[in-house]
Amino acid sequence: MMKVSDKNGYLQKRDTTMALTNEFYRTLHILEMNYGSIANVPDDNEDVIRLHKMTQVIDPTRRTTALKLLEQGYSRYQISQETGLPVSLIVQIRKYNHLPIVPIFNYRIDNIYIQNAHKAADYFQLGTYHSAINHLRRLGHHIDNYEFIWSDIPIGGKYLGSSGKIYTKYSDDIRTYSH
Repeated sequence: MMKVSDKNGYLQKRDTTMALTNEFYRTLHILEMNYGSIANVPDDNEDVIRLHKMTQVIDPTRRTTALKLLEQGYSRYQISQETGLPVSLIVQIRKYNHLPIVPIFNYRIDNIYIQNAHKAADYFQLGTYHSAINHLRRLGHHIDNYEFIWSDIPIGGKYLGSSGKIYTKYSDDIRTYSH
């Protein structure tokens, strides 16, 4: 955060967070190798223009979009792809807003959302996870295989927490996630 004065002389906070990516440093390194110094690169060079865009202050709407996607339960990697923000900044946004890390649920088995085959094998006491999903299908369980996020689970829906207990979703607020 940077403090700047407004037209009345009052101090205002302005977000000047800048996250530089590996692409930025790789491009900069290549330009310096080719031109000897970044100062020698012509201003109309496409790579220099791209570098200038990368160093601009992060648009607050992208932060807001990232926060909304976090609250829906998307992973930090999915959000990074969607917004163009670095994963490290998305982690900071999650921590700053006190949001829990909610897993992606890869299975819905008999209307219970379960993270993975390991959790399914443990919950249904199968002993092994190698063919747990196929075994459960043979036993007549209804199984949907999809990447379900928090917002996909309906209010009243059941999910298996990482502790092995079944929880009921009672709010769309991701802060109510129990594990």
